[in-house]
Amino acid sequence: MLIALDYGQTYNRAPALFDKFIALAVADGHEVICVTMRDQPPIMPCEVIHTCGEKKLQYMTRLGRAVDIWIDDWPATII
Repeated sequence: MLIALDYGQTYNRAPALFDKFIALAVADGHEVICVTMRDQPPIMPCEVIHTCGEKKLQYMTRLGRAVDIWIDDWPATII
């Protein structure tokens, strides 16, 4: 599965928790990426994709990457 994790108010609220989640998911064969609307990518223990304000689903679709699971505190930024 491709799992997209938001940064602001999601990852940065509990980085130790999400670092463990990322490590477990990757060890189980999944891919975890950070998809953020920020202009500058944050530092994270996974690939970071910054959409520079574009809706996340639209941006990922243009990249040809289908996200299976979104973890985001503000779902409106996805669609």
